Amino acid sequence: TFVPGKVTNTDSRDAAIDILDAWCDQSAERVQAAEETRAALYSVLAVGAKAGARLTPEDAGAVQQIVRIPVAAAALLHYARFHLTNTDYYAEAAAASSGAPAYIRLALLVARVQPALAPQVVWLLACALEAQGSGRAELTGLTTGVLAHLMREGLCVGSVQEALGAWAQAADPSLVRHMIMQVLGCVSPPYSPPFARWLLDLMVRSNMKPRSAREGSVMGSAAAAAAAALTARGGGAAQAGDAGAGPVMSGAALLQEFAEVVLAMAGGGSAGANASRDARRMLQGGADALRRGAAGRGDLDASKQGARGKASAAMALTAKEVTLLQELAHGSAR
Repeated sequence: TFVPGKVTNTDSRDAAIDILDAWCDQSAERVQAAEETRAALYSVLAVGAKAGARLTPEDAGAVQQIVRIPVAAAALLHYARFHLTNTDYYAEAAAASSGAPAYIRLALLVARVQPALAPQVVWLLACALEAQGSGRAELTGLTTGVLAHLMREGLCVGSVQEALGAWAQAADPSLVRHMIMQVLGCVSPPYSPPFARWLLDLMVRSNMKPRSAREGSVMGSAAAAAAAALTARGGGAAQAGDAGAGPVMSGAALLQEFAEVVLAMAGGGSAGANASRDARRMLQGGADALRRGAAGRGDLDASKQGARGKASAAMALTAKEVTLLQELAHGSAR
């Protein structure tokens, strides 16, 4: 097994790389492909070793060649994995200053050029977050930022959400807050219902409050967009018969989820009265959206629509629930 940084028998190493020729026939195209792959794998050894210190412009050119060839890109991920998943590695001064950031950015490049390797990149970065712990805010911010970029580019969105959600459960609240702002900076409305539910859950569990009027506006807009996604016609309900569908979320549950987010934002922080006004405005907008959604579904007759009709009808808010949301909107500014 190849271990980065460990001196190996060069004859064995060369023989292993030369095995790539075994599949090659005498066609010029395949001979050239084998030669390029062999050269790229040797470049992995050189670039991987130097990434812990400083990459030169020539190395950058080699990286472009490496990531273009799937087997070499996978080898580069293996090199990065050996370091980024090792807790002791982060205790080294060079790791925090240049090594780890270089490996993290190389992983992002691999995912962009070789989308088939994106799941491995997400797993690698999730393990890196765990190994980094809570005392390396800059590195952690870089790692979560790369994951947010993967989400923006539509690469393994579900896996990224799962990785960030699991990390956020035990992470420092300030790091979680920074991660949420990174996500909001990368992903714009309209949101899908699964993403909206994930985002609201993160915001509620992290007790997120704005520290400025700008943050209050960003968070409030995101909460309103998430609520709109969940309260759209059928958007927040798990339809009967859907594979893997969870329990149908009632109008009251949606109301509570949305209200908790915006009321938490109004509860404190240096944003002061601006945050309260933002929260009130968002709640009022949510009340209007929920009222429209309830009116649009009010003519559903569950007894005639069957199981699917019952699932949709369960989403309709009662007049009492709408009134409660309006009261919360007025009360949030007090």
